Amino acid sequence: MAKTDNEFNINGKLGNLIFFQRNGKSFVKKYAGGFVNSSAQQHPNTIEVKKRFKELSMFSASFKKNILPFNWKQKDGTFHNQLVSFFSTIKKETNQSTMYTALVEAYKNGKLQHRSLNKKCKLSPFYVQYNAQTNELKIQAGLVFQHKSKFPNAYLEISIGWLVCTEELELNLINFQTFYVPIDTLATPLSEIKLSPQIQEQQNSSTTFPFVGISIVTQDDEQAKLFHPFHYTLTTFL
Repeated sequence: MAKTDNEFNINGKLGNLIFFQRNGKSFVKKYAGGFVNSSAQQHPNTIEVKKRFKELSMFSASFKKNILPFNWKQKDGTFHNQLVSFFSTIKKETNQSTMYTALVEAYKNGKLQHRSLNKKCKLSPFYVQYNAQTNELKIQAGLVFQHKSKFPNAYLEISIGWLVCTEELELNLINFQTFYVPIDTLATPLSEIKLSPQIQEQQNSSTTFPFVGISIVTQDDEQAKLFHPFHYTLTTFL
């Protein structure tokens, strides 16, 4: 809707015309309809952008569903949008034409590893290392050293699994396994936790990404083996 402050100055849309002021002068131009205009919607560039966003959104939704066993403690309604932004950044950084090749390239160059997928995460992924040659997961004391005094009787819930991704971006979580280790195991700055999880042969025409989720948890009854999570959760590619 157009507005006027006097008989000479009009700002806004009136019919199919747009009135605006610039450098003290009045201008008018025909309204083209913007992004909702049918010709703009059918433009090849618009169609390509919508196609790419749809691919990113669908992949992010599938990814979120598959990592739920790692990340169920996190209650964040913006997580899907965070994943879309994360994978969009990965694709731009690798300059690959497809999401699959972007993931493979990013993992090969170490751009997926050590990037926390949790907003405002208090556990740094740089203290978690995985050696695929020896199949050894190593967690250094720096991960929890500043939090250990807050939760002296807590445990580390360490979950590891492998995300199988096909060229069609179909995801499948395999070999999911969880370990509970007393947080006092990392009592000194040089302490380490070393785990050797079970692995499975990679499937044909697919790429397998090791993935880890770590949370600080506690239990009220040691015999019941029921663990209660805190808001200290880390999920990341290895």
